[in-house]
Amino acid sequence: MTSADSQGAVQHEGVALGPWKLLTHSLSLARLVLGQAEELKRLRKRVGAVEQVAIKLHFYSRRYCDGRSTYAPSEHNMNTHTLLALGTELHRDPISKTGPFANDGMYGLTDRERAVLAQAGQEGGAL
Repeated sequence: MTSADSQGAVQHEGVALGPWKLLTHSLSLARLVLGQAEELKRLRKRVGAVEQVAIKLHFYSRRYCDGRSTYAPSEHNMNTHTLLALGTELHRDPISKTGPFANDGMYGLTDRERAVLAQAGQEGGAL
């Protein structure tokens, strides 16, 4: 904890800091904050790029998986739920009748997928 006495002497965690030590300490903290800000900026850029790739791959994945009778539609739909839960806005496919989900060739859509589609319809169709 940092404090100052009545004569302006600064103490940090019980150790008296002279003016140069205080300045050095402040500069070190400033460098640390600037470094963290740069890292946050880099990570935000990276997350944005990964999100754009996920959106593009999702489009092709749905087209590939739709109507198949394999594990692919289930896997695609599970990942679609994850993207939606993360707040990713998925692009509309003009030929899709199942929104962002892939129809399983044997079982169709699960109750969970139908519920998401119904809710999106009530909210104006945004997914």
